[in-house]
Amino acid sequence: MKNQKSLKNQKKEIVNKTALFVGYSMKVLNKLPIYAMIEGIKAVKEISKTDDDNEIQNIFLTESIKNTNYQDFKNIATYFFNY
Repeated sequence: MKNQKSLKNQKKEIVNKTALFVGYSMKVLNKLPIYAMIEGIKAVKEISKTDDDNEIQNIFLTESIKNTNYQDFKNIATYFFNY
């Protein structure tokens, strides 16, 4: 298990480079907390100017991760390929 500093750096990399760039297992979508998903949906609505499903999912997941608290991110960190 990673320490807190490593997890924070992992989250920062996902937010800065995007979830799609870092890579992830699709299983993470089933593990997101509802409050983070709501923020991801809001971000898609505000940011997305595309019909591309991959881009919409990338925005949704990246913004959802951006809004997770430490404990929730710790629980899903292993679904990202930068773990």
